[in-house]
Amino acid sequence: MIEIQNIKFPKILLLMLLGILTVSLWAPSARAEVLAQIRVTVEGQPLEMPVPPVIVEDRTLVGLRSVGEAVGGELTWNQATRQATVTRGSDTIVVTVGSKQALVNGQVVELQIAPQIVNDRTMVPLRFIVEALGGTVEWDPATRTAHILRKPTAITGMTYTNGADKGRVVLTLSEPLLSVMPKVTGNDLTLDLYPATITATVADRQVLDGLVSGLRLAADGRTVRLTAQLWNTPMYRYLLSPDGRQLTVEFDHTVTGYQVQQDKRIAMVNIGLTGRVSYTHFPVNSPAPARIVLDLPDVHLSANAPELLELDNPYVSRIRAADKGAEGVRIVLDLKVAASYEVIPTDGGLRVQILPRIETIRTEQLQGVTRLSINASLPMDAKVTAYPELKLIQVEIPQGRSALPANLLTYQDGTINTVTVSPGAAPNSSLVTIALPYYLGHTLVSKAGDPSVIIDLVSSPILGKRIWIDAGHGRIPGAKDDPGSIGKTYGTYEKVVNLQVALELQKRLQAAGAIVYMTRTGDEGLDFTQRPALVNAVKPAVDLFISVHHNSSTNATVRGIETYYWTTNPKSRLVAQKLHPAILRGLGFPDRKIRQDAFYVIKETKAPSVLLELGYLSNAAEEAAIAEPGVVVKTYPAKAAEAIKNGIFDYFWQEIKAAVAN
Repeated sequence: MIEIQNIKFPKILLLMLLGILTVSLWAPSARAEVLAQIRVTVEGQPLEMPVPPVIVEDRTLVGLRSVGEAVGGELTWNQATRQATVTRGSDTIVVTVGSKQALVNGQVVELQIAPQIVNDRTMVPLRFIVEALGGTVEWDPATRTAHILRKPTAITGMTYTNGADKGRVVLTLSEPLLSVMPKVTGNDLTLDLYPATITATVADRQVLDGLVSGLRLAADGRTVRLTAQLWNTPMYRYLLSPDGRQLTVEFDHTVTGYQVQQDKRIAMVNIGLTGRVSYTHFPVNSPAPARIVLDLPDVHLSANAPELLELDNPYVSRIRAADKGAEGVRIVLDLKVAASYEVIPTDGGLRVQILPRIETIRTEQLQGVTRLSINASLPMDAKVTAYPELKLIQVEIPQGRSALPANLLTYQDGTINTVTVSPGAAPNSSLVTIALPYYLGHTLVSKAGDPSVIIDLVSSPILGKRIWIDAGHGRIPGAKDDPGSIGKTYGTYEKVVNLQVALELQKRLQAAGAIVYMTRTGDEGLDFTQRPALVNAVKPAVDLFISVHHNSSTNATVRGIETYYWTTNPKSRLVAQKLHPAILRGLGFPDRKIRQDAFYVIKETKAPSVLLELGYLSNAAEEAAIAEPGVVVKTYPAKAAEAIKNGIFDYFWQEIKAAVAN
């Protein structure tokens, strides 16, 4: 037992004695001294340790936990085996108190002095533990300082992605870094990573997209610099994974500017972006002005994208933009009129295509035509194609979309059955299909670039009308043949040309929607006395009876057209007054006037009736025009039928006008 009484020691000496006493208590067989004047730094920063370093057998011992953690390791203690384990990255060190054998990554390493316990701290040789964990120790005798340098973090990989939300550079690390120092210079971002090295497998990345133009890693001593070259001033952040083995640098996308252009009838607003981004959009049509709103989360405005841009454009008046910070950017396109639109992602950003929008389809009855108007919000072009055999008209609008709630519109005006609007074959096109009860003709009234496509459809006043066509004469079964007149120059049979004209007239009237009855469709006919009874028996009653004939005279100079009626039906005279001038115009033969005569077929027929004498076969000039000798494809029957049809139309239009007036 040692007793110290009434003896005064200098303070430093007293501390040294106490330290020696402490050492003697835990290691009586070894020479140990407290190194109170030894300093330890890690990467230049003083290391504070609960138990100061000591020397045992000329070796500097330091606290395992203090140094191990200072160089990036993690320590665990097993009380039962009195073993301490330190891990850092792929390195694992196991030491046992009192044993000179340690395990470094599974390999036995002999220590010159065994780890000891000092004040409940495991003390190990300084140089051993630092170097086992990949670091280095530099001794400065002048200042009695041990400078510890950590093992550099190895950068083992670098990837770059330009995603819909952000651009990302990801570095994979062998272990955590000590520090990351970012700096922005112009459009370049640099991050100094310390301490770090680059593995041979990691190469610079040459990137050419809307966000980044290049990535470069360069080592300068124990510092590695990551340089990201961007096209715009970077909006960035960097993140370290919880285990410190992954460094992610995120770049927010930015709006780089706007461009407005015109492609025929489509206005296009190009919104420049540094990459493909996520977005939402919606139209606002009320209150005015109409506008298109786009929201771009995680996106910011660059200096080149103004918050307000006034435009000289027929469709878009201005572009407004607001950077809402964490919410991203909202862009509003103010339109001059409401329109359809489409947002298309492109490599350079977003394209907003503003299209004519089909808003209404209307019909209007005019004299002789039904006017169909396809009305849009913006100017349109149109290609109109008729398919008479199918009774269809198709209107192709190459740049326009339908805003109608239904694509099938039904009309009951007697001239249009249905209108169907569907997408066209080309992108952003529409196809309007008009189904008709008949097709007589059409005219495109509007011009290219009008906001409406206007088509006049030739109307039929005879839709649903019952018309009887009586081809005069013909062979009578069981009786003598009735050829009618026979041409004196070419021997033309009246019964033949009567039937030719009647058949052509039948086609035209049926095409216009009439219900047509025929006395005969071939050579075989009926006696004229039998014909009125058949006509009168039709229920509902026939609306018009036309008997087709060609005339003859003993005087070869007589020629021209005559139209006959009788007073059985008061309307017969009105029919004659409309048909006669139309036939004169169509055939060009002389006018032999409208005449009243009690021919049996018109006298006994109850419906409005006329008998037509279309020319004289006894006259050489008229027979030549009617028979067309030597001509393979005859044109006279169609010409005569068209003239009669026009007269019938004139009569029924008159009837319609009279009904409307009453």
